[in-house]
Amino acid sequence: MDDTNADRRQEDRREGDRRHGDRRQSSVDSASVARRWAAAWSSRDLGALFQLMAAGVAIESNLDPDGDFVEVMCDLAAAVDSVEVVSEVVAPDGQVALIYDCAGPAGTVRIAEFLGVRDGLVTSVRRVYDVVAAQRALTHAAG
Repeated sequence: MDDTNADRRQEDRREGDRRHGDRRQSSVDSASVARRWAAAWSSRDLGALFQLMAAGVAIESNLDPDGDFVEVMCDLAAAVDSVEVVSEVVAPDGQVALIYDCAGPAGTVRIAEFLGVRDGLVTSVRRVYDVVAAQRALTHAAG
């Protein structure tokens, strides 16, 4: 009886691996894409940033919803001394949540970012800034 249950559990695990294998792989790939994304925007490497963006990427931001998302990201990166990923969570479907602390002369700006990743590209970005701190950093940098 115990052998039958053990065999059944092992077969269930194999079936789960077959059904979810692609999603597990995409989670690993998504984490790598998210790390490259964070490195690209924080170093203002526009070439790398655009290479990671899928055509028609959906972008939402609370800082400048009608403006140039990439320009605002790079302006903030220029206004701070360091960008640290303080939390990274990868969902089984490959979605990634990142929390950044961006430290600079005007204080620390916290950013929450949610990336949709598919086939090694960022398909959606939802970025939520601590707006008061971000405006302070951008104003300080502008002089």
